[in-house]
Amino acid sequence: MQVKDNRRQAAGPVAPEHEDSGLFHAPPIQETLLATPVYSRNQRRDIIILALIEHSGRPPREVELLFAGRRKGAAGPLKARLDTLLHRARTKADRAGQPLPPATEVRLPIKALGSWRARTDDSQDDWREVRYQFAVAKWTMASEDADPPLFGEWPIGTWETD
Repeated sequence: MQVKDNRRQAAGPVAPEHEDSGLFHAPPIQETLLATPVYSRNQRRDIIILALIEHSGRPPREVELLFAGRRKGAAGPLKARLDTLLHRARTKADRAGQPLPPATEVRLPIKALGSWRARTDDSQDDWREVRYQFAVAKWTMASEDADPPLFGEWPIGTWETD
């Protein structure tokens, strides 16, 4: 019998306190980001959504939104909204005889509460690539509603809530 050697994979259910202690090393902050319909998953099957962050005077920077553990299920409405926006943009371009826009040009503003972390990948060319991830705890997306829905949950830690 072969034993799967994946130390990143939980052996069983993970307590929320343990999960959040691995994701949120500092008190969470609020950021406004532009989510795009470009998705991936990591080894833990967490959802990663490509986003852009804009800071005054600088060009937008690509970052990854990380919806991990018990929060990944609540990313469904965000993915559905992004897919709808992409479909509408491509349908509009197709009807106008225009080239289809790439997914990275479809953007949805979201406000998210979470923590930043840097991830490095060593390439085969001896280059080290740094990617920035925003581990998302709670978020809301632009909506026609006066009170847009809030998704996720406050991280369990030593931080005070409002």
